[in-house]
Amino acid sequence: MMSDGYQLLVKDKVAWPYELNKAQKVELLETALSYFQEIEDYKKCAVLKKKIENVNTIPKRGKPKGSKNKISYDKKQNQDWNRC
Repeated sequence: MMSDGYQLLVKDKVAWPYELNKAQKVELLETALSYFQEIEDYKKCAVLKKKIENVNTIPKRGKPKGSKNKISYDKKQNQDWNRC
C-alpha cells in the first residue's frame, strides 16, 4: 500500500485535495518518509525529502511567460497623457 501511495505522492503534479493545507501535505509526506526510512529505502527517502522542500517553497507568481501585455497599466496611462 505504501508503495502505491509513494507513486501518487511523487508525481510531478500531485492532485492534492483542496481541503489539505500545506502543513497537512508535509505531514503526509513525512509519514511516508519515516516509513521508507524504517525499511531503509533511501532512494525513495531522497525523493520524498525533495518533494517536502517543493511543498514548502512559495510558488512564483506573476506574468506568465510569453505574455503579450508587456506594458503595465501605469505606463499605458502615462503614454496616453503625453499625447495630449
